[in-house]
Amino acid sequence: MIDKKQLEKTTCYHCGDECYSGQITSHDHDFCCAGCKTVFEILSENELCDYYQLEQAPGVNQKNKSTLFDFLENEEIERSLLEFSDENHARVTLAIPSIHCSSCIWLLEHLERIDSSVIDSKVNFTQRRVTIHYKSQESNLRKLAELLDRIG
Repeated sequence: MIDKKQLEKTTCYHCGDECYSGQITSHDHDFCCAGCKTVFEILSENELCDYYQLEQAPGVNQKNKSTLFDFLENEEIERSLLEFSDENHARVTLAIPSIHCSSCIWLLEHLERIDSSVIDSKVNFTQRRVTIHYKSQESNLRKLAELLDRIG
């Protein structure tokens, strides 16, 4: 087991929280938790790491995230939220109250590069909303909510 007293304190490359150098790493970057590392790896795999050039440590801390999206699998709730749905496509507009900067907008408008089931996404920053058009055979509201939660 690693003694934290022997490790150098640093900051998480994703969210900026304090962490220890060399404890959780990927591509020579340090992370405070596996969640932040996972988000970085998702962005890296999809060639979206220029996200980190928009702002230093722009991500949201992923520690202690719980999945609260079971209710989105309820057909009645899903129907009430969808603006459009057919056999192949669906469109939903979701409130994203934590949108606060250009990094948020950039990530939300490039969701199709992270998840192939997303066809396109548009942000209305003043209303703090994102409209997502997706392939209904490949995804659902719960999966989209979990994606949004993972990227912060």
